[in-house]
Amino acid sequence: GSYLLVPETRRMQERAVPVSPPGHCMSPRRRYVFLAPFLTALGVFALLHVYVAVRLFVAPALPAVLAVGGCVLLALLVVLVPVGFFFSRRDRGWPSHVFPPLAIGWLGVSGILLTVTVVTDLGRLLYGLLRGWPDAAAALDQARLQAVAIALGTAILVPFAIWTARGRLVLSRVRVPLEKLAPGVAGLRIVQISDLHIGDRLGEAFLRR
Repeated sequence: GSYLLVPETRRMQERAVPVSPPGHCMSPRRRYVFLAPFLTALGVFALLHVYVAVRLFVAPALPAVLAVGGCVLLALLVVLVPVGFFFSRRDRGWPSHVFPPLAIGWLGVSGILLTVTVVTDLGRLLYGLLRGWPDAAAALDQARLQAVAIALGTAILVPFAIWTARGRLVLSRVRVPLEKLAPGVAGLRIVQISDLHIGDRLGEAFLRR
């Protein structure tokens, strides 16, 4: 246990007093409040990857080796997110410098991948409503064309997103007139700095620039 050295009032001698950690730090309720939304979000994140895996690897009827390999890769990328979150909580050596950036990077890439998948699905739905639903052979051709469109769209949009994220910062000046503003704070300027994404990839040099 933990002990706190407390001097005696009369004898002026130190004695050990057991000190218990605060109950709220590791209480079951506190763990539940944290884990419940985290696990829920992780479950939704995993289901979205299942949806993407179906469109990329299952619907196009790829060879079994490619389909299984692609699904396994997406599963590992899903696991990468909680692993990166775990190692970002404190410094645990090299894993704390490797897994968190990879997890954050995949969160961004998966967002683009999911968006492209949904857009291509909406395109197929609209095409079916306007031109009629295809037969089995035509549906397979559409599924393969969609998989190619998803891969190419993601490959194009991810570098563009990285380029825009590393672009120069934008300064916007906004005047807010207030009728009942106290005279002592007239002309006060408030600076808000947000959405910088400073971390292992964008550090102090980027902020100074």
